Amino acid sequence: TFGDFFGEISLIHDVLTTATISSMTYSIVTKLSSCTFKKIQIYATDIYDRMVQHTFKYKDEWTLFKIKLLY
Repeated sequence: TFGDFFGEISLIHDVLTTATISSMTYSIVTKLSSCTFKKIQIYATDIYDRMVQHTFKYKDEWTLFKIKLLY
């Protein structure tokens, strides 16, 4: 959907990206470097908080395990 993102788990938890994405319509995709992401953590906390909250929607066993450890 418009304004949505993926791959945030790899940036938040500093792990390899495991996301597989396919689009049924025309999409514009950009890449966010870890350096830029660190700046977002510091200067755009509202965006960072939204990304962290976005991770809670995932229900796979590994993600739920990590969430329990971190929160």
